[in-house]
Amino acid sequence: MSARSSLETQLEAEYRSLVADLGPWAQVFDLRDRPSQITVRGPAESAIFRSGDVTIYRFGPSLMVHQHLSGWTEAYFMLRRTQKGVKLVRRGFIGSHWSQEDVVKVEKSLKHLSLVAA
Repeated sequence: MSARSSLETQLEAEYRSLVADLGPWAQVFDLRDRPSQITVRGPAESAIFRSGDVTIYRFGPSLMVHQHLSGWTEAYFMLRRTQKGVKLVRRGFIGSHWSQEDVVKVEKSLKHLSLVAA
C-alpha cells in the first residue's frame, strides 16, 4: 500500500467518524458521503473537510461546523459530544456583513435540528 493510499484511507475514516459523531447534525447540514475537499493540517489537528457549503473539523473536544452564507460570511456551530448526544455549545457569525437572510438560514438549520433530534 502506498503512502498516498494509506493517507487517503485514514482521511476517509476520519471524515466518516466526524459525520457519525455529528449524529442528527449531519442531516441538518446535508453532509455528503464523501467530502468535496480535504485540507490536511498538522499531526495534532484534524483535517478540514468541505462538503457542499459546509466545512467540518475537530478542534480539541469540539466538533466545528462552518456553513457558508452570503458573500464572505459564515455561520459557525461549536458542538460537543455528551452522553446524551451532540450538544450545541456556541454559534455565531464570522464576517462583518451578514444579512437577515443569513440569520433566517441559521435559524432554519436550528429548527431542522430540533425536528430531526426529537
